[in-house]
Amino acid sequence: MIFAANWKLNKTQKQAQEFFSVFLQSNLLTESLKNKNELIFFPQALLSEQISNIFNQFLKKNTSLKKEYLSWGLQNIFYNNQGAFTGENSALTMKEMGGSFSLIGHSERRTLFNETNKDASKKIKAAQDLNLVPILCFGESLELRQSGEYKKFILNQLSQSLDCTDTSKRIILAYEPIWAIGTGKQASDQDITEIGSLIKEQYPKLELLYGGSVKPSNVKSIVSQKNIDGVLVGGASLDHNMFLELISV
Repeated sequence: MIFAANWKLNKTQKQAQEFFSVFLQSNLLTESLKNKNELIFFPQALLSEQISNIFNQFLKKNTSLKKEYLSWGLQNIFYNNQGAFTGENSALTMKEMGGSFSLIGHSERRTLFNETNKDASKKIKAAQDLNLVPILCFGESLELRQSGEYKKFILNQLSQSLDCTDTSKRIILAYEPIWAIGTGKQASDQDITEIGSLIKEQYPKLELLYGGSVKPSNVKSIVSQKNIDGVLVGGASLDHNMFLELISV
């Protein structure tokens, strides 16, 4: 089971240190990792080196735990690794620092920064060229959901975002109904089952996460869905106690 924590633009260095000083000492974490759950943290880029060092120190002290079960990545990468691209994040630099994943096409990147499916496709290819794992986010707005056109929209979004990418390599998909992100609303079990079946029919070999107001009270119901391989967690991942409870299902 995959538990991906998207911290968005939250936590200072001090706050991150305080979080992991408690989180990494918990028996709940150790049990979760021993159960082969995969935990992936997505901090803001400026925290990357700090978190990489924290994880490396933890894994050196806990040699029985596999490195791939506790990892980190960037919330966004650019499709070129270097050049005159002020303000962008290099996937190559992330890899050199020990990062293994990148979120791509998150709804906030699409709506606030006008990123397109074509941008997502280029970023996935950039990640794959470095043997990094992209987590492609997709999902519909409330208007599309109510119009009944959401299935067509989702399949089109995925088709264009996965264009020119190698789907034989590991790509994780993350279904985020935009109307459920940070709103307290959650897609029903029926909604998740419907989308899960739709996606697995088209992309049976790709892992699928659900994201959208995931919290300890609903995570068990979500991950018990047949086609769901884990969750992408926002606000609930910022509190160490809440996230520990969440990964203990």
